Amino acid sequence: MMRTDAQIKQDILDAFTFHPNMDENQIGVLVKNGIVTLTGLFFSNAIKITVVKIIEKVAGVKAIAEGIKIGYMSNLNTTDTEIANAAINAIERNVSVPNGKVIVKVDNGWITLLGELEWAYEKDTIRRIAENVSGVKGITNNIILKKASIKPKNIKKKTR
Repeated sequence: MMRTDAQIKQDILDAFTFHPNMDENQIGVLVKNGIVTLTGLFFSNAIKITVVKIIEKVAGVKAIAEGIKIGYMSNLNTTDTEIANAAINAIERNVSVPNGKVIVKVDNGWITLLGELEWAYEKDTIRRIAENVSGVKGITNNIILKKASIKPKNIKKKTR
């Protein structure tokens, strides 16, 4: 059965109420032919990501046109240096990832992560840490994963 745009919009708004950090009054939601257009101003890239993930799960949504902006009142604006310092400090405090392996580059609130790591979970963890830093508008994760250095001759086979 085809869902109406009004049903889809109501499901989206209802889904927002189940998230404690979400203020559905900050988000403009327009639905036409199953295409959801979002507008609004958020102070956290993590909330923006959460909004999109919520909408992706709603039945009947065909596409999302994301017009959400990340920004701050001018007197509370975070500088790129402050964002870089906060990101590095947060990464270094996390015991799940190695220190000194990643470079954080910030340009106009946008973080680019550079470096080389062993494991995909480390790459994902650093991305999640960075996207939760105050003032971040977005993330480009250019961290490269090293190829496995295990060679067949280094693996001992046990047979019994």
